[in-house]
Parts: sequence; structure tokens; C-alpha cells
Amino acid sequence: MGRKPANACVRTGLISPPIPFSPKLRGYEQKRHTRPVRVRATVNVAAKSLHKFKQRIRAITGRSRGISMERRLSELRSYVRGWMGYFGLASQLKLFDKLDQWIRRRIRMCYWKQWRRPKRRREMLIRLGVPRRQAIRHARSRRSYWHMSKTIASGVGLTNAWLAEQGLLSLKTLWAKLAQLR
Repeated sequence: MGRKPANACVRTGLISPPIPFSPKLRGYEQKRHTRPVRVRATVNVAAKSLHKFKQRIRAITGRSRGISMERRLSELRSYVRGWMGYFGLASQLKLFDKLDQWIRRRIRMCYWKQWRRPKRRREMLIRLGVPRRQAIRHARSRRSYWHMSKTIASGVGLTNAWLAEQGLLSLKTLWAKLAQLR
């Protein structure tokens, strides 16, 4: 006894026919979630679009760019605002939260690189409220910029609120503001 072709199973009612999706939007992908009772689809950011976004953020927050932090944050603000204006329809709060964390870490890395010398790092960390002993230990560290951007000292000194004061936009906040469009 041979296997039935897939279309024969659909005709006989053994499996349900595929649900047609709306036309594909540029940069989005649609995921279908099946549950026993109903089927629903969500609109997500496509992997390729996400990759392009990360590449662009890496270019803006590159360590070797000789520009001020004000200009860097200005470029980042305009890019993030435009990107969220288009991809704000996606229903992926966790993704935007992870991207937020990653962008903040990139900015902390830029500040760490900008401060250059251990003396300057120590002074800035103490000025930002890190305990003196911890500031000295972290300022003298030989670890990479990326590693130091994740340390407790940079988390205590370069807080999310301080980064927001400097002009860093949050993807999560922008996504929440666009909630009425979904």
C-alpha cells in the first residue's frame, strides 16, 4: 500500500489546507502559530532586516570612528527612530528589548574607548558614582572594550538613565508608543 500524495490528504480532509497569508511586506516575515482551537499569524522582523540593522548599528558605533559622542548619538537616534517607524508594527517586544541591551552595551564600549587612559577612566567612573576602589580596579583592567562594557562598574556608572540623558533612544519605549498602530 503506497503513501497518499499530500494534495490527496487535503482533499480527503485528513489535514487542513494551508492558510493563505496577506502579501509579503518588505522586511517583515509572517509566522503562523497553530493551536488546537485557532490559528493566528504574527508579523515579525525578517532575519535579513535584523542583520542589516545590526550591521548599521555596528557602523555607527564603531570604535575607530573619530567623531564626538554627541554626533554618534545623533546619528544613532535618527537611524533608530526611522527603523522603528517602519518596523514598529512587529509584535516582538523581547527582540526589541534584547536589541536595546545590545545597543546600550555598544555605547558603553564607545565611552570606554573614548576615555582611553586609566587615569581618565578612573576619574569618569568616580564622577558617575562608582565607588573609588572599584573604579581604580576597573580603570586599570587590560580587558577588551567589549568586555569592560559589561562590567559592574560600567553598569553602575553608565546607567540606562544616564545614557537616556545623553540622548540614547530606547527601542522598547518607541515600540510602546507605536502600540495604537498594532
